[in-house]
Amino acid sequence: MKQVEYADVFSLFKKTFEKINDNLIIHGNNVSFITLFMINKLNRYLDDDIAKICLAVLLHDIGAYKKDDLSKILDFELEEKLSYKHSIYGYIFIKNFSPIAKYAEAVLHHHTSLEKLNKLNLDDDTLEITKIIHIADLADLCINKMPNTDLMTFLRCQTALDQNYVELLIDFDKDLILNQNFFTSSLYQSLLKKRPFKQRDVDKILEMIAYSIDFISPHTVNHTIITKSIAYELGVYFNLPKDELNNLEQAAIVHDIGKIAIPNDILESPNKLSTEEFEIMKQHVIYTEKILSKIAKPEIVKIATRHHEKLNGTGYPKQLSAKDLTTSDRILAIADIVSALIGKRSYKDEFDKSRVISILESEINKNTIDKEITEAFINNYDKFVEFATKKAHPFIEKYNQCYLNYRDVYETLNNL
Repeated sequence: MKQVEYADVFSLFKKTFEKINDNLIIHGNNVSFITLFMINKLNRYLDDDIAKICLAVLLHDIGAYKKDDLSKILDFELEEKLSYKHSIYGYIFIKNFSPIAKYAEAVLHHHTSLEKLNKLNLDDDTLEITKIIHIADLADLCINKMPNTDLMTFLRCQTALDQNYVELLIDFDKDLILNQNFFTSSLYQSLLKKRPFKQRDVDKILEMIAYSIDFISPHTVNHTIITKSIAYELGVYFNLPKDELNNLEQAAIVHDIGKIAIPNDILESPNKLSTEEFEIMKQHVIYTEKILSKIAKPEIVKIATRHHEKLNGTGYPKQLSAKDLTTSDRILAIADIVSALIGKRSYKDEFDKSRVISILESEINKNTIDKEITEAFINNYDKFVEFATKKAHPFIEKYNQCYLNYRDVYETLNNL
């Protein structure tokens, strides 16, 4: 597999989040490009740091995916108090669930006025980056929402901005934004190309996207962690080699990543899905493959996209059969089913042990799932479920704590 470069990671996020709202990710990409232009002029940041800053900026509005009405996000950007909510969610998410946590505070304060910023105890780099993001954010809004307004005149009138940094944009070519070719510009490409991501950071990026699905569906993250834990335990039980076990665990984390492209009313439907809705739901596997194909190892992509295939060929999306499915494929399929059965969802409560076993045995009889692996799970049911629950608990607690942190951070910002 080729080395994963920053360009691949930027493309991955763009491809992923444009499924929800393409205007929002275009805005993020624009602001990232403008930020890159400004930081490049300062000539004091290392390329690796610049790339990570630009990635944080690309995702600076990730908290807006928590909103019910994404279409209004670009309309309230100019109103600081209304922007608190998405800025706080973005801060909490990047701080807790990403490899770019260093820049979380800059995301938090990207709408905070200069007067209020000066009251905060931010380190010099964070303060500088925050000011730059604020300017870049307003610059893109001016370019796209007020195309007949002179950019520098507009920015120089904004008392909330540090005018020393505004001047960095004196010769910025706004046609790059209007023509939507910023991503292929020489400045962007010189930074992103030929700069490999470390594999551990690639893994964290994939996890970050998987966990971000909770911004749409609150039950998905718990399902992901339980699936991962059960798959891991089964992999250990069947003595999978270390590399295969690692691939299985990573695939379990990202197996539902394509659900980010599925409408929330289908993901969270309290009723049984209609035939048409189920066909849409099935597309999440296709989206998963598209999202992962450029960044994850082929072995991980295969495992992740086969968790709905059946031994008898009745699964989806490719109607594979027993001869096509590896042990890891079969383990993840079973772990996914078990996690769905023992977990609480919008349309069901958790099932008890006897009902879970009954359903699994029924699936064995229909030759949809592997008999040996399923029986191993059933025979060790209490052990596997207890392990998975314990494994998931700290993460779920951390996730729940984020919602409590939101209130504290909001009060702090509101009292500045």
